[in-house]
Amino acid sequence: MEKNTYHSSWLFLLLIGLGVACANAQEAKYPPLSEYMMARDAEIGLAKSAAPQNISDRATIEVFTPSGYEVAHQGDNGFVCMVMRGFTGAPTLTPIQLRGLVYDAKTRAPICFNPQAAKTVLPHYKLRTKPSTISKSSNPRSVSSCGPESY
Repeated sequence: MEKNTYHSSWLFLLLIGLGVACANAQEAKYPPLSEYMMARDAEIGLAKSAAPQNISDRATIEVFTPSGYEVAHQGDNGFVCMVMRGFTGAPTLTPIQLRGLVYDAKTRAPICFNPQAAKTVLPHYKLRTKPSTISKSSNPRSVSSCGPESY
């Protein structure tokens, strides 16, 4: 009997903690999409900085546009270089302490996918970063990471 009370208490505290975390997460909003944009030449340069020149000079370079990532330069070595944005970390997978970075429009990270990752990881990444799939709520900049689909 005492064990059940102990477990029930922990379960209750866990649920309260999740509720508080969800309430805080739902308050955050993505900045307008325009704040995530970069000048095309600057984005190409930053994307190319993710790999040595002998790789990035022959890589496909993709830039972020209002409709998602688009090819700016078609490469011939199978590598794909681009600049990741803060919203690429899904709020449900990002530790609470780092969730502020998810909404920071200034967060940018150059990356080059090798040929294997370009075929397997990149399609999933591009799907997650397509502006129409960032949020399925009525407000495209609101984030709801605490619904049943996040558990």
